[in-house]
Amino acid sequence: TWTKMKKDMDVDASTIMEGKESIESVGKRILDEVLAVASGKLTVSEKLGLNNFAVWKYDPRLEILLGLKTT
Repeated sequence: TWTKMKKDMDVDASTIMEGKESIESVGKRILDEVLAVASGKLTVSEKLGLNNFAVWKYDPRLEILLGLKTT
């Protein structure tokens, strides 16, 4: 994902799967990025002018519809 979308993402966590970095190390980088953004740093999306945000709401009926769960 990072390779194809690095222009759209703020943090590369693929280094965990590649065995180049620990979860703790990447977690620290993510926390550092969150703190920087909270302090005013623009995210990559904001720099690109993408200012919309979508929150997906979990709906348990979807599992029933897909046959993953019964009522």
